[in-house]
Amino acid sequence: MTLQLRLVTPDDVDTVMRWSQDERVNRYVGGASVWTPEFTKARVLSAGGGDTFRRWYLAFDGEAVVGLGAIMFPDDATELGYWVDPDRWGHGYAGQILDAMIEIARAEQRDVPLSAQIQPANGASVRVAERAGFAWFASHADFDEYRRDA
Repeated sequence: MTLQLRLVTPDDVDTVMRWSQDERVNRYVGGASVWTPEFTKARVLSAGGGDTFRRWYLAFDGEAVVGLGAIMFPDDATELGYWVDPDRWGHGYAGQILDAMIEIARAEQRDVPLSAQIQPANGASVRVAERAGFAWFASHADFDEYRRDA
């Protein structure tokens, strides 16, 4: 089944909160082990379209929310990211979300590479990115950056 994506809305705070409070999800995000409710709410509200730097999309398999895709617009690249509900890990959703985010990035028509920031210990995410055509680009303080052409 093909995933459907839609921009997050204020009504999605509780869904995102469930993941932002889950140490399994945040283990590879960087920073604090879990996000505060206030930080999560602020991120959802800004990423739902009010922020020109960041947009988040919920991913649905039928009626079930299975994850989240993110697109961010730093100057030198278009950064893509994804979270998958831990109850849905191992079902190929991360790759499907990343593929959908690549399509969204292409629609932006920015003449910059696509980027994914991945914790070195997150081998599953590295494999997802590599399958989507990303290759290691640089190591930073707490993550490796993978890039591909748009």
